[in-house]
Amino acid sequence: MTVFGGIDGGALAASSTGTVNIDKKQQSGLYQTMQQEGYTTLPGLCFTTLYSHLPQILNQSRHQPVIFIDTYDYERLRGQAVRQRDNEYAQIRAMITETLQQQGIIRVIDYSRFYSASKKERYLRRYRRALESLSEHENQRIASQALDGYAQFGRGSYARAFREALDNWDINKDKLRQLRSHQDRIERGLADPIQFNEDLAAQYLAALAVREGANRYFDGINVVGTIGQGEQESIANVLRETDVPISDDVLGLSSSGQSLRTVGRPSIEETAGYHRVFEAVKTAAQEALDVQHNNWYTLGSRLAVPLHSTLFAGTSLSKVEQNPQEIAKETKQVLDRLDQRAETNQIEHIQYQAERIAEEHEMTNQTTNKIESQLREAANLANFSDDIYELQDTGDYSSEALFTAAAIKTDPHHRQNTDAIHRRAESLQRWLSSVTAPDHELTDYFDRADFKRKEKDRSRTNGFWVFSQQQRAISG
Repeated sequence: MTVFGGIDGGALAASSTGTVNIDKKQQSGLYQTMQQEGYTTLPGLCFTTLYSHLPQILNQSRHQPVIFIDTYDYERLRGQAVRQRDNEYAQIRAMITETLQQQGIIRVIDYSRFYSASKKERYLRRYRRALESLSEHENQRIASQALDGYAQFGRGSYARAFREALDNWDINKDKLRQLRSHQDRIERGLADPIQFNEDLAAQYLAALAVREGANRYFDGINVVGTIGQGEQESIANVLRETDVPISDDVLGLSSSGQSLRTVGRPSIEETAGYHRVFEAVKTAAQEALDVQHNNWYTLGSRLAVPLHSTLFAGTSLSKVEQNPQEIAKETKQVLDRLDQRAETNQIEHIQYQAERIAEEHEMTNQTTNKIESQLREAANLANFSDDIYELQDTGDYSSEALFTAAAIKTDPHHRQNTDAIHRRAESLQRWLSSVTAPDHELTDYFDRADFKRKEKDRSRTNGFWVFSQQQRAISG
């Protein structure tokens, strides 16, 4: 099976824009059809980049896929949202993650269960030997190639609409400048390219090891690959150019790129196309309904991102902890009020609007029916935006109930009965509960490196990585 398009193994090392093949378990076709497909993410992934590509990832699978992320990444994300209530960007990312968990798309697992410290040390020692067999110039070229790949995939302008909606575009530009500055230091011989290449490989080796272990451990899930971030071709070049044999010990890595063929990355062009469709849908819905506010960003049929900063800052931990049942009851009243207006204020000539958008954006393979469904959802979200502001101004409902209602409306397949709302209120309570990540790591969340190497003391912090000072501030 091919995921995200594909290139053959021989082209892997030379390709900088293609995507890679994903191999599958050697099982019967019927059993494969019945299984969910799973993907591991790199430890220390950039959540915003992953979420910008969700429409393509979700549309490539026959069934809803499962995306595995490391417990430590999850805890840091949640911890920042809990302790920085006025950080709108942190609240948005937390709500996206929580909603994806509710839908069963995101699954949090402890990566250290599948990747021991001894195995990591053995893998990296062999890979380091391969790097040291290459010249400094070759290591500089390989490191620069990796940074080019990540800059294009993780920081490219294709995701500008999504990042601007999340108020992240200026942050992204600053991160890109820092990344380019580090690249310049490597190319001028002012930074250690071997250490950089080792840190980078450590991320991918960890994800490959977790994929291998998770594939054996989780019944009913075929973990078909790892979602990379555009740097894997530089690793393939190391394997191709070194004379050091490392394939026996390092997950079957070889100059043929066999193991790296299980690493894929979504198409930048297709992701950009989806976002252009979403922008057109949002604009059409807002103009047709003549609403004042449109504080949502649509990610297709699976998710919408709420952008209500006053709700994020105003939600009280103590009130949710004291009585989630009361919050659930109040939330039901809010949802009923929101639905009243949405039933009467809808887009006229919706099929014509959908046909026009589909014709203008045919490269995404979005059918008229799909876009029509998205327009209806966007119309509801636009109506909800106006009404949430109005309900907030009346003072009749708590920020906690309005926040929970907004969270529920991010999932277009949500249920609005009392039990479902109670479960969402309890989920919000868990999100707001105490966290294990230390304060200094939450403060420095945006200073995380994308390229990580060493293991932390998990008994103390449940963590997995410490980061190179010179590579900080690249991720986020």
